[in-house]
Amino acid sequence: MFKQNIFKISAIVFLLFLAVIFYNKSIQHVKLINTPSPTIVPTKIEQNVKVSLLINGSPVGQVDMKSSQNHCDVLSEALS
Repeated sequence: MFKQNIFKISAIVFLLFLAVIFYNKSIQHVKLINTPSPTIVPTKIEQNVKVSLLINGSPVGQVDMKSSQNHCDVLSEALS
């Protein structure tokens, strides 16, 4: 009687073990694919500032300043 119970228990454990193996094989593991998103590079827009100075309707000077230009250079140019 003891041998029959051991056989039944081992058979049930074996069948459960097989069920777990086949269940895990049937599940498909989905891997998320990291697709790179396009990076948007901002374009640098060149901006120029033009200042004209008029005194009593007479043109006195004109200063052009580019966005890449140093402010000290613009001031030196305006004073000259």
